[in-house]
Amino acid sequence: MRQTNVMCEKCGGYLPLDNALFDEHEEVFFCEDDCLYEWADDHFESIVEQYKSFHVHAG
Repeated sequence: MRQTNVMCEKCGGYLPLDNALFDEHEEVFFCEDDCLYEWADDHFESIVEQYKSFHVHAG
């Protein structure tokens, strides 16, 4: 059986799909928490806007 590998969005490394973290909104993979955190730091503004649209309501 052939194993599917995916590429980490932050570092560009490849890893087995079963071991990857997946962001359903952006549809990207990460190899570990550190890469996810660094990517999130680079995309802070868009992540805050997305968070606000789902979780913050006026009134």
